[in-house]
Amino acid sequence: MTGLSRIAGKLQSVCIAPFVDRMRRNLPLNAEIEFSATVLFHIHLVLLGMLLAFLAVFLGVGASQMDFSTRILFGPLIAAIMAVIGGSLWSLINGHFARARLILAVAVLFGTLGPILLTGGFPESVAAPMLMVLPAVYFCLYGERAGALAAVIVVVSSAAQLVATQIFGFEFPDYTSTANPALNQALTRLTSFIIVVLAFTVYSRANARLRAQRDEERAQLAALANEDPLTSLSNARCLHQRLDQACARVDRHGGQLAMLYVDFNGFKKINDDHGHQIGDKVLCKIAHRLRHAIRREDIVARLGGDEFAILAEFVKDENEVAQLVERVHQLIAMPVDVEGAEHTITASVGRVIYPAEVEHKHLIIEYADRAMYRAKRLMRTESGIALEA
Repeated sequence: MTGLSRIAGKLQSVCIAPFVDRMRRNLPLNAEIEFSATVLFHIHLVLLGMLLAFLAVFLGVGASQMDFSTRILFGPLIAAIMAVIGGSLWSLINGHFARARLILAVAVLFGTLGPILLTGGFPESVAAPMLMVLPAVYFCLYGERAGALAAVIVVVSSAAQLVATQIFGFEFPDYTSTANPALNQALTRLTSFIIVVLAFTVYSRANARLRAQRDEERAQLAALANEDPLTSLSNARCLHQRLDQACARVDRHGGQLAMLYVDFNGFKKINDDHGHQIGDKVLCKIAHRLRHAIRREDIVARLGGDEFAILAEFVKDENEVAQLVERVHQLIAMPVDVEGAEHTITASVGRVIYPAEVEHKHLIIEYADRAMYRAKRLMRTESGIALEA
């Protein structure tokens, strides 16, 4: 099986993939059209493959197992339908999606009804099992409504022919081969069954691929919505979501959490003296330090500018929070090397513990912000100078 899978994959990459790539280049940049076109492309291949096999049967065993008149009639008919479907496939490869779908729909309609009407009509025809092909293919081409409408048309047409036969005595011609009737029935039933199964298999696999692509895009959008574009840390939106979840866990199971509000001192001077590009690099390096300073279950987020927040869950006591604050001070105070020059800043850190120091979860960030400004004022008082933001 592994060898067959490799051979199939090689054939796919060599024989089919170049045409799929060309088709996608010629189509508009639309995910829905690309999905539908991919389904349509493989349906073309399924139908062409089955018709080719059918034609091979007519040319091979047909000489001994079928009447000459049957081969003369249906052989060219199959070849003509193959030519039409081939033209439709070529239109699709060149980016004409709507035209290709319409041509295929018409070809399937005549390719299904033609053999039935030429072999006695709906009730008696050995090709009657091919009626299931029409709704299946139309469903894949145009969706559920088209498939259901095709099924209704098939039922109504069958009933109309039955009424016309009984009331008006009208009979369709019957060019069924009499040499081997069992072969006739086997070919039509097998062909119909395989086409339907393969059509839905193609549709299902393409649909699964589209769902996977959609889920991946949603995950990427969700990550972008919750990520700070400069530092790749979480943003304020993500912080609020995680804070709500953490507070719910505390309220339900007990324990406590800590929120640290961090603001840099001296960062404005770096931007003014060296430019925002250097300032952004300093921010990114310090953000990298903070990310690796916290535990896996905690979160560090950039709130904007040079303001950051750290959410620490399951803290034991105030000493553990004090140690975290001290570690943050030390990490930020370490010199930052950017393009061969060292830059040094400090931080004002405010912290609050929930629920010990704040009762309502919606006030946690506000209380931490106030604590940060108290720490900044205290640092100014102790140093005797005005600290810049």
